[in-house]
Formats: sequence, C-alpha cells, structure tokens
Amino acid sequence: MVVDDEETVGELICEMLEDLRCVPTLATDARAALGVLEQDGFDMIVSDFKMPGMNGAEFYDALLNRHPQYADRVGFVTGDALSEDIFRFLSKVGRPHIEKPILRDDLSALLERLTCKGVNG
Repeated sequence: MVVDDEETVGELICEMLEDLRCVPTLATDARAALGVLEQDGFDMIVSDFKMPGMNGAEFYDALLNRHPQYADRVGFVTGDALSEDIFRFLSKVGRPHIEKPILRDDLSALLERLTCKGVNG
C-alpha cells in the first residue's frame, strides 16, 4: 500500500513499485488507508510523512493501535527528514525512510529493508 496525499506522487510511487514487480494500492488519505487495512491485507506500507489531517507519526501510532501487525512493515517517504521533529520520530521508531525526490533504486532499497527476501529488479 502507498499512502500519499499528493495523488501524482502516489501514482509515481505505484508505477515504480509495479516496475519492481509489486501490486500497489494507493490511498491518498491516511485515515482512508486505515479503513482499507480493515478490508484488505498488504505486505508492506510506504507512507508519505507530511500529510494533512494525519501525518506520518499519527498514522504510525494509529497503526500500532489498530493494526499492530503492520508496524514492522512501514517505510516512510519524506522531503524533510532533516526536520528536527521528523528526524526525532524516525530515530525513535527505527522505521526506514527515503527522501524525495524518489529514485527507483532508493525505493527498491526501502523495499529490501521492509522484507526479508528483498525485491528483484
């Protein structure tokens, strides 16, 4: 699952994931993503960090409460990892992240960190 409030960015990530032989689902709202997780299962979640309504930290906390099985399958995408708040959060929870602009190799490396088997491609 890809969670990104910017639909064009989310679609770009989904296209790169398809190139990496994944079958992504895009959610353009973190709250909506939580609802989708009630219905469908996913191998991993790639989430933007800065989103209106519910940011990446709030989304992660909601996952811990509602869907704890996904806590170790979440990776973040951010354009501002050097922000003190974001850096502190990412350091605290130990979840992998990549920076925008997103490169295919960076996304592939993120997927490898989220899975034991890695991604071919």
